[in-house]
Amino acid sequence: MRGEDRGLVQRQKEGRIVVLHCGRLTNGKVTWSRDTNGQRVDILTTHNEQTTKHIADPDRRYGSGANLVLTIFRVSQSDAGRYDCSAATVELSVTAETLHQTEKEGNNVTLKCGRLTNGTVTWSRDTNGQRVDILTTHNGETTKHIADPDRRYGSRKDPVLIIHGVSQSDAGRYDCSGATVELSVTSGTALWKVLIIVAVSCLVAVALVLFLWKCFYKRKAVCTVKQKQDHLYDCIDNNMPTTQPASDEQNAKEPVYHLVTQPRVQITDDQQSTPEAAEPLGNNPTQTEQVEQLYAKIKKP
Repeated sequence: MRGEDRGLVQRQKEGRIVVLHCGRLTNGKVTWSRDTNGQRVDILTTHNEQTTKHIADPDRRYGSGANLVLTIFRVSQSDAGRYDCSAATVELSVTAETLHQTEKEGNNVTLKCGRLTNGTVTWSRDTNGQRVDILTTHNGETTKHIADPDRRYGSRKDPVLIIHGVSQSDAGRYDCSGATVELSVTSGTALWKVLIIVAVSCLVAVALVLFLWKCFYKRKAVCTVKQKQDHLYDCIDNNMPTTQPASDEQNAKEPVYHLVTQPRVQITDDQQSTPEAAEPLGNNPTQTEQVEQLYAKIKKP
C-alpha cells in the first residue's frame, strides 16, 4: 500500500505501510539511510532484489523490492523524518490514526493498536502533558512500566491494551506503535452493583410486608378477644338479678300466711300449730274451699 504522495514529501497514517521511492531509480544498487539525532544511520542496501540490513530489525519492519523502494511496515510517528537514498531524499510525515472508543464505567475495555496484530507494541498515555509508558507487549509477553498493584492493565497475544474496571479517570488519549485511541468513559453502574441494589430492595420489601402482616393480625386478635370479653360482660349483666334481697326489717314487715287447719282458730306469729290439731283436708269440703280462698289471696299482688 502506497502513501498519499510519491514526491519528496510523503505522508502516511500511523499503523499502516509506507513505501518510499528513490526518485526515478528502478534498478541498480541503492542504500537507504536515515537522519537520527543528527547522524546518518544506514538502514539497508538493496541490489537485484537482494536486501542487506544494517540495523537490528527483530520485528521485520523494514524491507525492499525489485524497484529499489524502502518499505516500512506498521509505521509510527517515531518513523517520521528524513530518508536518503542514492538518488533522492524523502521527507516522511506520519499522521496519527485516532480511534474513538466509548465504554461504560466499571466495565473492562480492550484498546486495539490500529490494524496491528503482532509484533512489539508499547502502550503509553498522555498524563498532564507528558507521555507515560504503561506496558510493552510482544508475542503474548507483557512488561509493565508503571506500578499496577490492582492488576488493572494487561494484554494478550495480539498487541491490545486491556483495562479492568475502567473509571472516569481512565478517560484520555492512549498511544501505541500503530494508532492513537481516544477513550471516553460514560458514567454507569456495574452489573454487580445493580444486583446488590435489587437484592437489598427485595429484602426490604419482604420485611415491610411481614411487619405489616404481623401488625394486622395482632390487631385483629386483640379486637376478637375484646369482643368476646364485651359479650361475656353483657351476658353477666343480663343474668344479674335486678332486685336485692330483702333485709330483716322488710321480712319482719311482710305478712306471713299460715295454713288454717282448724276453723275459728287464729294463729299468731308466736304460736305454732301442733301435729295433733291437723286433720285431713280431703274429706272436708268446707276446709277445701277455705284453702282455695287462702291460696287465691296469697297469689294476689
